[in-house]
Amino acid sequence: MDELTVVAERDDGSTVEFPVTAQVGIPATVRYVENGGILHYVLRSLLTEV
Repeated sequence: MDELTVVAERDDGSTVEFPVTAQVGIPATVRYVENGGILHYVLRSLLTEV
């Protein structure tokens, strides 16, 4: 687990910040996050198989 700060932008352009705890529990999920999401992971996997 890791403590992160989320910065969200409202429609009026103002921002709000709040702390979150990020938790990635299984190795497959870690790979998805490292690759920018499951779609990027799958596409990279397909490209390396060719």
